[in-house]
Amino acid sequence: MTKLKSVGGPAADMNNPKPQFNMRTILETFLVICFFTLLASGLVSFAVICVHEHLQPDVSSEGFNTALKIFDFPAKAIGVALVVAATRVALMSFEAATLQNRFSQWSILQNDFITYVNSEKEIPVTALILDFKLGMRVPDKTDVVKPCKYLSPTTTLRRIHVAPGRSRGPGVEIVRLLRDQIDDVTSTYEKLRRQLEAGDWKWLPSLIDLSNHTRHLRTFLLLENATTIKFDKRNPLEKSQYFGENRMPPFDVCDISVARITTCLRSELLCIAHALVFFDLLQRQAKQLFDIGISVALIWSNANDDMKLVLENNSIVTLWINPFPIQHASIKMDHCCPVNSEAADYK
Repeated sequence: MTKLKSVGGPAADMNNPKPQFNMRTILETFLVICFFTLLASGLVSFAVICVHEHLQPDVSSEGFNTALKIFDFPAKAIGVALVVAATRVALMSFEAATLQNRFSQWSILQNDFITYVNSEKEIPVTALILDFKLGMRVPDKTDVVKPCKYLSPTTTLRRIHVAPGRSRGPGVEIVRLLRDQIDDVTSTYEKLRRQLEAGDWKWLPSLIDLSNHTRHLRTFLLLENATTIKFDKRNPLEKSQYFGENRMPPFDVCDISVARITTCLRSELLCIAHALVFFDLLQRQAKQLFDIGISVALIWSNANDDMKLVLENNSIVTLWINPFPIQHASIKMDHCCPVNSEAADYK
């Protein structure tokens, strides 16, 4: 895993970030103004003295002292201007060295990430569990999250990590759009979980929203796997008098059931977690997405027997129009670590 220091500030936007008036810009502007002001003052005063003073050549010590007194201000102004110029040159050199260091770090990070991608490393489930709950089955060595296909590893990296030329600070910055999309997934899941446990049938549109946010995040990172590559069947939703309008992303079957959607969501979320876990700054987010993927996939198994039949035998298109079969159905979201048979089909 890459170990780079975080700057702790807000991440720069990925595309065309707006110019920021930071302290460096203010300091450079101040130094430039000071330089030209002092230089102009010194030269103008020198010219005025030469024109208006009746100066006579005098190579004696007294003449030298007189010249120093007469040209005291121009000499000091020009001298300070030269010091200001030297200070700005030093700052520019420091900035160039800092930028070079950032590009060196970027090159190392890029090589490490491509090596990680090409190695098709399997991530142990134990590395992705946020916390072991009481009664949770301890996973064995065969419980792993398998790698996904990276359509463009360099592009994926640039959509995770702010490129050196766009970075505001000396450390690692995560793309703001990525953080926002991860927040969309986690907040929608929390809403879904609360609604499921409360028996509120509005968990159905929340599940669709979670599907859309997850799909946006996975396609943003240019990730695929053996399951997601088959997502080409659309399930159009009619306007519902209970839920209004919404749109589902394509899946691998038409008239898809809730049970199948949750399985597909698990596959997508674990694919995303495999990409994010490489970065130290995104370890917690990777673990959250893994946890959400496992939890969502167990909606069917955590339901009672009657609700299992409803979730299996009714398509989400049907339930969207007639949600009464899922009314008042409370489903707990507690789960234990996946067994190997579940981990085997993540790829």
